[in-house]
Amino acid sequence: MAKKDDGKLWAVLSSVIPILFFIPIWIIKPKDAYAVYYGKQAFMLFLAAVVINVAGSIIPFIGWFIIWPIGSLAVFILWIFGIVHSASGEKKPLPVIGKLAIDWFKSL
Repeated sequence: MAKKDDGKLWAVLSSVIPILFFIPIWIIKPKDAYAVYYGKQAFMLFLAAVVINVAGSIIPFIGWFIIWPIGSLAVFILWIFGIVHSASGEKKPLPVIGKLAIDWFKSL
């Protein structure tokens, strides 16, 4: 497998399983900017999922019946976008949270 294929593989893996975001960011970083880009996108998606789940479970009624279901659906849709974008071979940020990932995680 060529180096470019390895980067794309890690980009797709970090998109499919967002908890694997740390592998492209810290282990593959010096070798492949494409994998790191999608590692950062996956990290932001993971953080968004955690925030939505915490807010949805803490806030009574509104969190249980509005924040959690709608937020979980939004995270699921963004997850699908991340998988498709990472497999495409182009760097495309996730809608809504992708630009934040680029800005917030510059130093990673």
